[in-house]
Amino acid sequence: NQDYTNGFGGTSSAAPLVSGIMALLKQVRPDADVRLAKHLIARTSIKWDPTNVEWTANGAGLTHANSYGFGGIDAAALTARAELGETVTPLSTTSVPTVTVATAVPDGLASGVSRTFSVAGTTPIEDLRLTLNVTHPYRGDLELFVTSPSGTTSKLMSTASDSGDNVNWTFSSVAFWGENPQGTWTVRRADRFTTDLGTWNSFSVLLR
Repeated sequence: NQDYTNGFGGTSSAAPLVSGIMALLKQVRPDADVRLAKHLIARTSIKWDPTNVEWTANGAGLTHANSYGFGGIDAAALTARAELGETVTPLSTTSVPTVTVATAVPDGLASGVSRTFSVAGTTPIEDLRLTLNVTHPYRGDLELFVTSPSGTTSKLMSTASDSGDNVNWTFSSVAFWGENPQGTWTVRRADRFTTDLGTWNSFSVLLR
């Protein structure tokens, strides 16, 4: 027989673990909502696998990795910070209307094709949602990156054994949490394998 410290991992472990910690949060802060919980997680989590090259500090000084997010949740640190009485301001959003790209993306080229968009507001960002429209016979060949004005890059789509065609999907990233969004953002789409050719049709963005 295995106890809870051995042989218990993955999403089967993460879901009840985080649910229990959210219950502790509600005990110390009955007014806590999802947004406050996310802020606390981003600021109190523990870095796992610290030698992983994905770890980087974003423009707000928060450490993030594509494989681990902000790291492992820390119940003691999260509830202690919650007790300080911090709150969040009302949610605001900035929309970037659909940008037409209509460009074929070269096969096997890591640099791919890039487009930019600008944001005028300065309210710190929580998350970015990017809707991508691509025509492609084998979408597993594709990669998608977004880089903020602060220089933080988030990988939204990785190559995979996915033989499905086309992409019409909304991706989300919290890698830019706390950054000032003002300035020029870059979206880069690459096709890392040869043979199958595709076209990047368009994208749109919502910043929260």
